[in-house]
Amino acid sequence: MKTSFNIVLVGGGSTWTPGLLKALCKLKARLPLNKLVMFDVNQERQAVIGEYAKVLFREEYPELEFVYTGDEDEAFTDMDFIFCQMRTGGYAMREKR
Repeated sequence: MKTSFNIVLVGGGSTWTPGLLKALCKLKARLPLNKLVMFDVNQERQAVIGEYAKVLFREEYPELEFVYTGDEDEAFTDMDFIFCQMRTGGYAMREKR
């Protein structure tokens, strides 16, 4: 059995992502990660959270390999788990009932 895992987080630009990243830091003893990749098609939104994540992981999870990207090959290669937190259609879809 693996002792650490590679996870891709789809929807890395979500405003919910920082809380999820903090939770992964708190749970690292129970869910040890080797690599975490944040993926989003909106690189501008994701960059803000990605830079936050770099600081967070440097301070709380320095052994974690972290990257954020919009490249599908980089994001999905050699992953053990894919966590999706995306809204198809973006903000326009949120407004529909």
